[in-house]
Formats: sequence, C-alpha cells, structure tokens
Amino acid sequence: MKGVTCKYPLDRPSVVYRSLLPENPSEQVASALARRSLVLPVSRSPRQEPTEENPPQSLSCSQYPFFLAEDYWQVVHIPAAPRDADFDKTELFYLIRQTHSWLRDWVTRGHNPFIHAQLYRRQLPECIQDAYTAVCTYVHKTPATSSTALRIVSSRAAQIIQTHQADASLDPSFSVVILDTFGHLARTQALLVYQFIRLYDGDIQARARAEEDMDTLDDWARQMWESAQLDVATVNARPQDLDGDAIGASDLNAFRVDHTPSSLWRAWILAESVHRTYLLAIYVHQIYLTLKHGWSGCPGTVPFTMQMGLWDSPSGYSWYEACKASSHKLFTSFLHSKDLFARAGPEDIDEFAVTALIATHGLDKIERWAGDKGGSFVIEMPREEQRRE
Repeated sequence: MKGVTCKYPLDRPSVVYRSLLPENPSEQVASALARRSLVLPVSRSPRQEPTEENPPQSLSCSQYPFFLAEDYWQVVHIPAAPRDADFDKTELFYLIRQTHSWLRDWVTRGHNPFIHAQLYRRQLPECIQDAYTAVCTYVHKTPATSSTALRIVSSRAAQIIQTHQADASLDPSFSVVILDTFGHLARTQALLVYQFIRLYDGDIQARARAEEDMDTLDDWARQMWESAQLDVATVNARPQDLDGDAIGASDLNAFRVDHTPSSLWRAWILAESVHRTYLLAIYVHQIYLTLKHGWSGCPGTVPFTMQMGLWDSPSGYSWYEACKASSHKLFTSFLHSKDLFARAGPEDIDEFAVTALIATHGLDKIERWAGDKGGSFVIEMPREEQRRE
C-alpha cells in the first residue's frame, strides 16, 4: 500500500499447484480429493501458457476462459517502495469507509463489490445466513442497541471459528480439501465481515478478540485460494472433462463449464469472488496493522477483473458479450498498474478497483491519472471526525 513500510514473509506463496498437497497424500486427504473429483497434476497442460507477450485471450476464445489462466491465479509481490515523508492515512480510512458502505449495501441491496448478487442465489450456506443477520443487526443499530449488535457479531464469529476448529488440528493438506471452494469462500466471507466490524468498530474488547482471530482469517483465505487453485489445476489437466455447472455444486469441480455464456458466467463469479475476498481480507488486516504499528506484512496481492460493467452484469449473456467486446486483458494485478494507467481511465474500472487503487497508490496519483486521460475524478475522502483508529 502507498507509503507503508512493508515486511515480507521469508517463504512466499507459490502458484505451483503440485506444491499444495503432497504427492502421496494420506488416506483421509485422498478420500477428500476423490469426493471433490480433484487430481494432482504431474505436468502442465499442453495449451500455451499466457505471458506478458502472450496475454490470456478474452472469452471470444471460449476454449480457454481467462479465469483458468495461470497468471490469473498467481500471488504476486510488489517491490517495497520508500516510505513517503508526507504519508497521510486518509487513503486507508477511505477503504475502511467504503467497506462499511459495502456491508450496508449487502443487507439493503443483496450484493456489493465483493459479494456478487448471484453468488448465493442457488445455495445459501448457514454461515452466510448468520453473517447476513448479524451484519443487518449491526448496520441498523441505534445507540441503545449498539452493544447488543456487537455482541451478536462477536458471538457469530466465535461460533463459526468453533465450528471449523477441528479442521485446524488436522493435516494442513486436509484443511484445504475438506471443503469445496464454494464452502471455503462462504466461511471466509463470513469471518471477513466479522473481523472488519470488530477491528474497526472502536470497541476495545471486540478489537482484542478480533486480533486473536487474525491468523484464522489469514489461514482460511489461504486455504480458499489453494482450494480454487486445485480446482483450476484439475480442469487444466483434464480439459476433456469440462462439463457441468459451477456455483455451489459440491460434487463437481467449481470451474467445470460447458462453455455456454451462463455456465462461464457462473464459474467466473465464483473465481472473481475468491479473488476479491482474498484481496479484501489482506487489506482489512494490513490497514489495521499499519494504523496500529506504522507498518504491516506484505503477503502479496492477486489480480482481479477491474473492467467496468462485468461485476454488475445482470445475465450470463450480457457478461459474455462485454467480455468479447473488450480489446484489453480482462484482469490486472497491482504489479501491472502501469499498463492499466496507460491504456484505461478511471471511468473504465469498477468501484472495487477504484477503491483498491486509491488505497494502493494514493488519491493524488489516481486524480493525476484521471486528468491525464482528460477526465475528472471526484472522491469524497473521510473527514477527521469520521476516522476511527
């Protein structure tokens, strides 16, 4: 993030799929792999891998959906930049305020920039039902009910962690495969909203409990990511098996598609939700640690689909047509922001992307970007009295 002193972990995550699980898994892990129809690939797919010179094709090439591209699933690390002498926390508070508004959007509109309107349309996990009711109670609290609302959030957070506590004591490999990717995503999103509320509400006790659960959210986000990688690796290793529906089908690989617009759209919704949830989980903890200590760890960032209109497409057909019409690479990581700034303007990217870019690069750079493109970019930054540290 802009102006933040980063400290990198010694062992950085890798996108090499075979490293996620041992070559000779235990009987317990092997059984879970079979239930999810997963394989441990021993070689790369013969299809041409995307590179900087050969970017992934858009969905005009329906034989290779861009969300199955290897570089869509890479965790990348941005080189640390010198800390700005005039670093202002305003951009960080902007992301906090935006996330608050996104929680309200979820319970009033049924979706937001990281919880897609269609994600839980077919299947609504119990942990998401609990999170929704807790967030609804929290965002509609009054001074008289504030304490009760926060107690409900804290109780639900403890409950979901206790429910999955047994997983933590098992073989780490089993923690990745015990749930399908949809299940991983649901529990991670639920804990993410609990963590955000407890860390930034201002209640000391709630904040202390959230600090104790930071490692759990980090672990769940990583396991969610690795589960999705295994699904993608399986599809890429067995392209002849591409057939089936995507979201929420626990007996099928989450990314098996039949190449119809609706099938591709549903699979992309799950894939993009994993990316946005992983990113937001990183931001929620990084910002908190930065505000508390003046620095934070840098676990890496991931690409996501920034193009305006794709996340809010009302149907598979409109989404598919928007993908085909795009003349640019459909996903971008912050490692390649320079390319984004050169080929597009702020009006070309969606709300999630704008918010993340402001937190990463600072408002000044985004405003200069808009000016260079001949446009304007008006953002209402949080006032001092709105900040919560």
